[in-house]
Amino acid sequence: MTHREKVLTTGLLGVLLLFGGGFLFHLFVYEPVSEVRTRLELERKELQDKKNELAVEEKQIKDILEVNPRLMQWTQLSLPPRDPELKNLPLDEQKFKHFAKLRGDYVQYLRALMDNAGIKTVSVTPGTTGRAAPTTAQGKAKEPPFEQLTFVAVGQGKMDDVVRTMRAFHRTPLLHHIRTVSLDLVGDKGGKKVDGLLEMTLTIDALLMPGAEDRTGLEPKALAITPRVLAYDPKLEDRPERNYLVMNKRNMFTGFVPTPPPVVRKDPETPKVVTEDKVEVLRFVRLTSLSWDTERDRWEACLRDQGKGGREKQLNTGTRDEFTITDKDDNTMLEAKVVMIEEQFMVILTEGKYYRLRSGDFLYPAIRSPLSKAELKAMGITPDESAKEK
Repeated sequence: MTHREKVLTTGLLGVLLLFGGGFLFHLFVYEPVSEVRTRLELERKELQDKKNELAVEEKQIKDILEVNPRLMQWTQLSLPPRDPELKNLPLDEQKFKHFAKLRGDYVQYLRALMDNAGIKTVSVTPGTTGRAAPTTAQGKAKEPPFEQLTFVAVGQGKMDDVVRTMRAFHRTPLLHHIRTVSLDLVGDKGGKKVDGLLEMTLTIDALLMPGAEDRTGLEPKALAITPRVLAYDPKLEDRPERNYLVMNKRNMFTGFVPTPPPVVRKDPETPKVVTEDKVEVLRFVRLTSLSWDTERDRWEACLRDQGKGGREKQLNTGTRDEFTITDKDDNTMLEAKVVMIEEQFMVILTEGKYYRLRSGDFLYPAIRSPLSKAELKAMGITPDESAKEK
């Protein structure tokens, strides 16, 4: 082999080694490393996506707990998923008997609760039960996030009884809620509405959560923290409980219900007992009009007691300048004198103070704002010192 052939052979072998080495490097080093790097990036992206999903779920859980703090103890507040006394039975039979007992216990609980609150003629009917289990991508059924027991309760009572029922229900330490409530006035056989008697229909859902504590009874025996309910505000934990029974004062079915009057003895020597509040009487007495009497050349006013009804009081600054407002038992609520009547207002004097009423005003709240000395001076009225002392 000549020198030239040796050089060419050596160069060819070098080129083959170079390309062969590069091919082997690409095949056994670069491609595996690139594949690992790609998979690593995908894994990092999936991990970040999972972290983002976890952050969203944690925020949702935090928001839910702020709205309903009782959910922090869901493992105890849930209906029991299993009964320890039935653990020796087959799973299907165990679940069947447990759900049957749960329905019975909850029906008894609702009946007792409504009866203790004053609701009568109570009937409770179990409705549909359960929640369809979602499926995975492979078509296999997953365990449902919760199971739901539904009940329909019907009873009759007054508005106070309805409020007590709602209050007692929300105080019960269970994961349940009233989905719908219906209230309607009850009529007798002749179709006449019975005074204040309501028929209440409740649709109630109670939740059973997998992973909750197993127990035999319906309610948990003890809780670390008693759930706060009824307009609970975590920022105002020391706020006194609200009295929801005052709702009966403005009953939407029967209207305003005044406080029952005290018993008044029929002894003629016993002074009358005032049975109505002064404000409640005066807020129905209205200045209905201001008009000019052409014959007598003066302004006149008309005052109407819308609470008692009857004829209007015709007032002027001459012969009819004094008037008295009484309650339903003729107890005097206000005695006043008409001092001035103009085109736009009337001025009265009572208990040493002057008040202005415009057409359409009620005596209350008009008597909350007496006229000042400057206002009286501007009107040309000189305060009556004797009336003030009186």
